[in-house]
Amino acid sequence: ASVVAVLAAAAEDKVTFLAVCGKDAVKAGVKAGDIVKHVCTVCGGNGGGNMNIYNGGAVANILGGTIENGYARAKGGNIQVSGGTLNLSGTALVIGGTAGSHGGNIVADSTNSILNISGGKIADGTTTGASTNGGNVYIDALKSATISGGVISGGKTNAIGGHGGNLYIGPKAEGKLTITGGTFEDGIAGNQGGNISVNCDLEIANATITGGIG
Repeated sequence: ASVVAVLAAAAEDKVTFLAVCGKDAVKAGVKAGDIVKHVCTVCGGNGGGNMNIYNGGAVANILGGTIENGYARAKGGNIQVSGGTLNLSGTALVIGGTAGSHGGNIVADSTNSILNISGGKIADGTTTGASTNGGNVYIDALKSATISGGVISGGKTNAIGGHGGNLYIGPKAEGKLTITGGTFEDGIAGNQGGNISVNCDLEIANATITGGIG
């Protein structure tokens, strides 16, 4: 369908935008990420370029489709989980996000945030600021996180001091993150942890980690 829609929701002092493009619009070159980037720039936004999952009761189940090319001046180029729940599975694609701070594609670092990744692909995220972490995914200070499947690939942090090309796990995530599967590949970190940078006790089982450069 040739449908392009932009949704906005306000909660307290924060406004969240979500753009949706139908298949025909995507084939014609319309990009949801570019739309959200422009709207956020006009409105002075700085986090969760394509989606912000804001309060403790909000649950986003992403089973398919593409979230791409989002931009955040601060954290979470495509998605910022700041108090809600994100479940990523199936054939979902989260790709090409850029963040000036942490989490090129996804950031989850609020006390009540929950992140579950069981499928899909998170790829080609970038952080641009000096000493910024988590080219694809940044996790810290959240309620819980589980990675049991999917692919996290091609993330890149800034050349100056960045950690965790694909995944950065902060010290406040200790005891709250479980990795029982998934593939982490071809990440590049400006400093340490081409694929994964871990700053807490963590057990990893049945995951594939390959091709990182740090």
